[in-house]
Amino acid sequence: AISVQIGYAVGANDMHRLGTVVSLGVLGGIVLGCLAAAVTTALNFWPAAMKLLLTAGYHEGSGCSLVPSAAAVVHSSRGYWLLTSWSWPFAFASMALAGFLLGTREYGIYGLGVMLARLTLVFYWLWSSQDLTSLGWAGLLANASFMVFCLLVIAFYPSVCREYQLESPAQYVKRFAAAFSRDSEGQLLEWNVVKYGLQAMVLDLSIQICMSSGVYLAAHMGLPALYQISAMQAALPQYGTAVAAGISYAMKIVGAVMLGR
Repeated sequence: AISVQIGYAVGANDMHRLGTVVSLGVLGGIVLGCLAAAVTTALNFWPAAMKLLLTAGYHEGSGCSLVPSAAAVVHSSRGYWLLTSWSWPFAFASMALAGFLLGTREYGIYGLGVMLARLTLVFYWLWSSQDLTSLGWAGLLANASFMVFCLLVIAFYPSVCREYQLESPAQYVKRFAAAFSRDSEGQLLEWNVVKYGLQAMVLDLSIQICMSSGVYLAAHMGLPALYQISAMQAALPQYGTAVAAGISYAMKIVGAVMLGR
């Protein structure tokens, strides 16, 4: 959604809209990520909820020594659960920043940010104890490094700031505070940006809820069904949608720019 709105603003040469989309996207991602992380953190201290979420369909006395007990699964996953949850503010803000870089066709800067994030993840994992908690730290640091890198580029890279008329990070707070100020046409520009972003988020959540509910339903059917469904969903991004994802994303960016013109 961010890349489409930015591509449209670039095509229409509307730099005010572009700055509004980027600033509200970053701030909204941080705020919504913190709210979601707070909810999952609260669930972490609710043993019954954690057992239901992490050990769905678990049957005591299954007779397989390779399957740990429900208590062991919950205990070993708590650190990973919390670290993954608090990586969401960085991940959501990074989505807005990635949409800005791709929508404005700054592919070199985007590629450097992705390389930094992946190197951070790999090197931390290799030098850690390589358990679930370490994996959580690796993901959190990778998302944080990408966000910090993109913000530093926007703040200190003169050509990007000059071409797209981006303001300093301090102005983002001012834009957010003025989210209900009217533009020259009497419409709430900032509110429209927030509304469209929330609509896209609801659509993504609806798709994810359908996928997650399928996994939990399979878990209650037994381990064979759970393995088949979860393995298929784990392999789908790499061997299924990955073939068309790049083409569809490129068409989405180019199409938004053409509509803006």
